[in-house]
Order: sequence, then C-alpha cells, then structure tokens
Amino acid sequence: MTGIKFGKIERETIHLCIDMQRIFLEPSPWFCKQGIEILEPILALIRHQPYKSWFSQFMTPNNSNEMENSWERYYEYWKPLTQDHLEKGMLDIHQGLFQESSTPQIFEKFSYDSFKNTELDKELKSLSVKTLIITGVETDVCVLATVFSAVDLGYRVSWLQMQRQVPISCAMILY
Repeated sequence: MTGIKFGKIERETIHLCIDMQRIFLEPSPWFCKQGIEILEPILALIRHQPYKSWFSQFMTPNNSNEMENSWERYYEYWKPLTQDHLEKGMLDIHQGLFQESSTPQIFEKFSYDSFKNTELDKELKSLSVKTLIITGVETDVCVLATVFSAVDLGYRVSWLQMQRQVPISCAMILY
C-alpha cells in the first residue's frame, strides 16, 4: 500500500522527537549507533517545519534513592548514569536537532512514556493538535511507550520508523 492511511496529515500536527540525546548518541553504556544513522532524516523533518518540532528528554535521577520500587533497582544497576555520576550535559538534546527547531519545547520525563508526569498532553490540546509525527531513538522502549499513550489519548500517530530492526544492544536493560 502506498500513501498515507486515513487521509492527509492535518495542519494541527506536531513532530515529537523522542530521546535524541547525547547519552544515546555518544559513547556511553546506553550508546545506540542507529541513533547516529537517523540524525539526518530527523534533521530534514525538523527543517521542513521547524516551528512544529518538540522534544521529549529522558532524565535520570540524581541517584537511585530519588526513585521508588522498580525504578530504584533500575538506577542502582545504572548508577554510573545517574546525574550524580554522569558527565554534565550528557542528557541534553543533540545540539543540531535542537538548534534547527525555531520554537523548541522540551518535556522532561523520568519514565519511558513521554506523556507520563509531563505537560505534553495539556500543551498539545491547548493548540488543538490532533496528529503526532513521532521519531526518536530507543524505538522498542520510550518511543513505543509514547506511541501507545498517544493512541490511548486519541491522537492520530504517524510513527516514522527509520530502521527495520533495532538490535537488543540499543535497548536499555530492563529491571
């Protein structure tokens, strides 16, 4: 099948770029080589409509004690990637992507889902956004969690998959 299912993309559309951060794009235990490979297509999308690209940013806590239950265990394991131990700026959005967006909004999240405990849904609804174009790294974790929530919240989702398969090496080890 060619074309876009369910008709044209509406004007009230936002591109949500998920977790394209230094921690995934530069040498670190969470480095994902495929993130580098999808930089150019994402940059092209942002350049096409720079005023309609927003970002979600995966944040780690200062230390594992700030989290509860499974997340506390998770960050005990990933202690070197908590903010108390991480190199400054490693959680920043890739500069090239951020600079291309004329009105960058960043939604910080402490879980996989970009909608959980953020103002993302409220901001989208305030602009009458009906459709999301979703890109990002860690497609089998954070992108997927966000896509599921977006659909549950009633958004039309266009998920741009730029890789056929994401190897397990790009997935954060689950708790």
